[in-house]
Amino acid sequence: MNLPLRLHSDISAIVPPSFSLSPELFAKVFPFHLAFNGEGKIVQMGEALARVHPRLSIGAPIQPHFRIARPQVNWDYAQICRATHALYVLESIENKMRLKGQMVCVESEQIAFFLGTPAIADFKALKGLGLRLSDFALHDPVTDFLLLLQGQKLALFNAKKRSQELSQKHRVLEESLSKLKATFEATADGILVTDLKGNILDFNQQFMKMWQISPATIAPNGENDRELAFARRKLQHPEVFLTKIRQLYGERERESYDILELDDGRIFECHSRPQWMGSDIHGRVWSFRDITDRQRVEAEIRYQASHDLLTGLPNRRLFEERLAANLADAEAEAEMLAVGFLDLDRFKAINDTLGHAVGDRLLQSVAQRLRSQVRTGDTVARWGGDEFAILLPKLSCSRDALQIAQRLLDAFGEPYILEEREYQIDCSIGIALYPTHGTDSHSLIHHADTALYRVKQQGRNGYQIYNRAMSTEASQRLALENRLYRALERRELLVHYQPQIDVRRDRVVGMETLVRWQHPDGHLISPKEFIPLAEENGLLANIDRWVLGEACRQTKQWQNSGFEDLGIGVNLSKRLFRQPDFVQILDDLLAEHDLDPRYLELEIKESLIHEDLELTSRHLQQLKELGVRLCLDNFGTGYSALADLKQVRFNTLKIDRSLIGDLIASQNNAAIAKATIALAKGLNLTAIAQGVETREQQALLQSWDCDLMQGNWFAPPLAWDAATAFLEGRFSWGDPTRSPASHSGN
Repeated sequence: MNLPLRLHSDISAIVPPSFSLSPELFAKVFPFHLAFNGEGKIVQMGEALARVHPRLSIGAPIQPHFRIARPQVNWDYAQICRATHALYVLESIENKMRLKGQMVCVESEQIAFFLGTPAIADFKALKGLGLRLSDFALHDPVTDFLLLLQGQKLALFNAKKRSQELSQKHRVLEESLSKLKATFEATADGILVTDLKGNILDFNQQFMKMWQISPATIAPNGENDRELAFARRKLQHPEVFLTKIRQLYGERERESYDILELDDGRIFECHSRPQWMGSDIHGRVWSFRDITDRQRVEAEIRYQASHDLLTGLPNRRLFEERLAANLADAEAEAEMLAVGFLDLDRFKAINDTLGHAVGDRLLQSVAQRLRSQVRTGDTVARWGGDEFAILLPKLSCSRDALQIAQRLLDAFGEPYILEEREYQIDCSIGIALYPTHGTDSHSLIHHADTALYRVKQQGRNGYQIYNRAMSTEASQRLALENRLYRALERRELLVHYQPQIDVRRDRVVGMETLVRWQHPDGHLISPKEFIPLAEENGLLANIDRWVLGEACRQTKQWQNSGFEDLGIGVNLSKRLFRQPDFVQILDDLLAEHDLDPRYLELEIKESLIHEDLELTSRHLQQLKELGVRLCLDNFGTGYSALADLKQVRFNTLKIDRSLIGDLIASQNNAAIAKATIALAKGLNLTAIAQGVETREQQALLQSWDCDLMQGNWFAPPLAWDAATAFLEGRFSWGDPTRSPASHSGN
């Protein structure tokens, strides 16, 4: 388990980004560690602990196996995380073994790590618990064994007074001392023993090896080493450590812990404890442990907890910490700061079309550009997905924030090279200022996000500073969104139908469905207001499924009433089309309403075809096999329309209304529309012009042999009863006296 931990130590991070620690290596480096989740269940344990506690298992609760003897907390994750600075003592309920150490909490993962070591008094206890010296050689400074050693020396001294006992105990004592000395030499930690004046009394070989010095350099009882002068030649900041040593000699009972940084880059952990003999202190015991690798692991864990691993930018958590700190500074110094939210335009389309690996490379490139455009001291963070947060402290005025926002926009002017092709990626930026738009983190983040949404509403690729009116509109939008969730079940949604006319034969050949939302007060809410909301909150697929069902039902009803060849056209949303079971849903609806598939035409926008090509190709092929008709919607506005006609077997081309609107006044639009009709004829496709509003447009299109037309010149979108009346010929197009809208349910 390689989790990002949040540690409460102030140690410089020296880990290269490529460093990582496998779960197996973690278990070896920390043989007595325990990791448990917020529910108190074990998720990882050290090798030695797993061996001496065979009943421990991953996923088991920790409470039946250990109790917390110190500090006074229970097995509550929140309590433990509030007391991470305390020394923890865990006692085994099974064998009474005690573990001393520190708790480290990973808040983002709800995981707590206990990094500890057993408290062992003598070899008998060591053996009784099933522990080995090699366990401690990997992890513990064995200071307790040194205390035992001094105790045995005192016992030997007393034994000399009792000559009658010397012959019985001498051999046992010598053997014990030999074992302790062997342990003293075998430990992986460097051990140094000094008297109360700082003179060196003893040390092990590991101490010499770690400090890279010879015994002659610090011969025991050498007066020149009273202040451990060897450290002066090796440490990056020797005076700090030597000052601490002088203080300890004046405070004999004090224990100390230090982190020592050496000139060669290594990092030592240093413990110093008084050496007790009975009730008296005779010296000090120093233990040094090389924690360079552990520091690298901890630094990597801290980095992962505070940074986005894909882009290397600060993550949301670190951004919020920096924002809180900068807000405090801004308040104290009466300064202005800005919070910006930046969102990429068209990122999802590229991610879906080219794949997530390409999308990841794009995010990395975007991160580099953003970093290059902000000032030293500014923060660019990845908030999530394709959204970035920007912190701009120490501004003199709002113009400073706008200038940086403009630089960020300009940075997107250069295309990105993806898969050997150029792609133009734009961005939208929302800005909130302290103290004008809020004095706390939550308000500034919320208002910057609100301003970002306004930019998206206005067409994207720009920036906006928050104003109060945006919050009013956002509240109204939220209320509309909440009501939309209930609109279907309350039957507030309606389907209107716009006739599609074969002018040459003077007949209605089809209808296009258009959804409307009727508010309880009677007015109709425009699709432009609620369709984007439905798409954002995931309701659009449900609405489209309902519209498809209504279209099939109503068409079959019209066919049963005598309009046997009447077809129906339905706009297909990306949300519904992307559902894996979409074709099956459509097949079930056709069967439910007994509608022949050839009378249903699905209108597909060009943008839909170019996303998730594998799924798109499969669904289009299945639709053709099912027998439904396919219409390429809004033809003439996309750059790849001709390629689409080659790849997909469409039945119909629908000329975009933007071309028809200026058909008479614009020669270019007229030429494109005429060419589109000719193209459809050449490919044996049906051409239909939408948005026909005048007799002149109808006449011109008719002269070019356009197959079908629809628009307000013939009839606006009609409720089912008005559409039925239109089919029955009670109204005719081009008649100024007609009034189909009066039957449309408006």
